[in-house]
Amino acid sequence: MLAAIPRALLARCAGAAASLGYGLLLADALAPGAMGEFAAAVSVAMIAATVSKCGLDVLLMRRAASRPGDAGGLAARCAGGAGLLGAALWLGGAWAAFEARPDAAWTLTAFLAAIPFLAMSFVLGGLLKAGNLAAAAVFLETGAWQAAMCACAVCLQWLGSDSLAVVAATFAAAAAATFACSAAAAGRLVLRQRRTNPGRAAPDSKVRATEVAPLGALAAVQVAMRWSDTLWVAWWLDAEAAAVYAVCTRLAGGVALADHAVNAVTAPRIARHHAHGGARAMRAEFLRAVGTSAALGALAAAAVAALARPVLDLLGAPYSEAAGVAQAAAALMAAHVALVPAGHLAAMSGRAADHLKATALMFAAQQAAFLLLIPPLGMVGALIGFALPQALANLLTLGLLRRPRTSPPERRAAVQ
Repeated sequence: MLAAIPRALLARCAGAAASLGYGLLLADALAPGAMGEFAAAVSVAMIAATVSKCGLDVLLMRRAASRPGDAGGLAARCAGGAGLLGAALWLGGAWAAFEARPDAAWTLTAFLAAIPFLAMSFVLGGLLKAGNLAAAAVFLETGAWQAAMCACAVCLQWLGSDSLAVVAATFAAAAAATFACSAAAAGRLVLRQRRTNPGRAAPDSKVRATEVAPLGALAAVQVAMRWSDTLWVAWWLDAEAAAVYAVCTRLAGGVALADHAVNAVTAPRIARHHAHGGARAMRAEFLRAVGTSAALGALAAAAVAALARPVLDLLGAPYSEAAGVAQAAAALMAAHVALVPAGHLAAMSGRAADHLKATALMFAAQQAAFLLLIPPLGMVGALIGFALPQALANLLTLGLLRRPRTSPPERRAAVQ
């Protein structure tokens, strides 16, 4: 496990560098208004793609890790379902764009065309992680299209152009190319698994509503938890405070790089141990994930705390006065990252419904915290409301997982 984590972490860092790079390059190439439209359109596309996958990536990872023989047909069904939902959201968004912004409708439609391709790429990433290709999956999820946008920004600067339509077309094409790469890697993986792991029983490629429903609902609640803090800050405080908060939390978000890399490697291993009845090995894998996440999160938080002041000083006022906010956000993010493996333990052992219960309860508590803490404490209250309920949701999930439950059908089949 420890050998695979550095590769996945390096891939995640490469994606983060590409994300930062295209943001800076496009900000220099585009007018401020066009850059704002680009940021808004990409945010909508990413949220829609995340919703479109409906937790199918987690389902595919768990089933493919425990029964490799199921991978081919199941991957096709999961990716197809996410693609269809993404296409429906794309058409709905295009209709809304033509109704609300007819002058920019075609450009917005081009941006939103990336939704189904991104959704299918995210789903196939679950298969790649199950096949011990975590680094490739992480880069395709977080760095591939960003690298293409960096190239687009360089070309715009070289040509002296500021065409938002070109940027939109590049974004859609990059999403399609990312899906093509994901599909090619997944196809090769499935062929290899069929040769090396033929399986004892006929492949089960069914996507059951009882498995998907809690995963999809959990994904939707988690998206709301991650985005609602900025909306509350914008509601209670002024626009300048919202901008400072967004920059500080984006800087502190670097702490989560460790979480993405660690769990991309450990989650499929937990699924394999669970499918074959290895309760002790599964517990040991979970504890290693917690320890590794905590250690890497603490190192990342220390780095953010050291870099926060000089980085924010480069941006000038009012950002230069908010180094303490970024440092507090990094510390809270490190505490959250250390407990994230609890959610993966629940998902990989077929207990996503328990994690959904805990997360939904803490989401309600989070909204109450924003309501009560932001007016007196400002951005510090927003940070507490953002990080603490998510950490408590993972602790509550661990408590629920201690209750015994009948083994899921796929585990019984794998053990036979």
